[in-house]
Amino acid sequence: MRVLPAAVAALALVSAGVDGQALPFFYHGWTAFGDSFAAGIGTGGRYNNENNDCWRREGSYPNQLRSSSVLALPGAGPGLNFNFVACSGSQTVNVRLPPEGNADSQLVQFRDAAANTKDSATISIGGNDVGFGSILDNCVFHVFHRDCAGAMATARGLIAEVRPKLEATYQQLLNLADQAGSWPKFKLFVTGECAVHRDIDTMQKNVTSSLESRVVPSSAAHSPV
Repeated sequence: MRVLPAAVAALALVSAGVDGQALPFFYHGWTAFGDSFAAGIGTGGRYNNENNDCWRREGSYPNQLRSSSVLALPGAGPGLNFNFVACSGSQTVNVRLPPEGNADSQLVQFRDAAANTKDSATISIGGNDVGFGSILDNCVFHVFHRDCAGAMATARGLIAEVRPKLEATYQQLLNLADQAGSWPKFKLFVTGECAVHRDIDTMQKNVTSSLESRVVPSSAAHSPV
């Protein structure tokens, strides 16, 4: 997988000032949250030679973006610190803090990480909450089932349940960033889902618009993961 030009362009638009200089959203470092869309399953070798069930990969869009000049404030230094906590198969509950989430949830990892990885964050989450695995099986791979219309109908029916979960997840992340004394211009970049989840993508953008301006919807995740 490669990051689509639209992905870099989207981040460039939200992180560029009127004079073309980057705004300080990423100065010391950042964190990448999410599911397989962020982990990059199927996109090359294991990230950092990890051996776990998260399937983070070298070709994932967060790992590619970490070396992009789009993200770094001029003069920020030779490289951005990077905390890659996205994990394949994750639902919103796997991101959340306890008691909803587990003791090793992605937000717990963010909370306990070094301060220099908390300038801003990206997140791709929500697809597994509405049965993305079932959609892949029924609509693409046909390993166990072939009821694509049924799988999509089920997913659409779950969208209303996912919206408050996304809102709560984003808000918890912003609260943690505030508690950590993160870079004052902290931004959470919320990517979309793949094309079969257009309804989810639309819902995510509606959720981000309901929160404060620190949550930025992006077109960065329409990628074939």
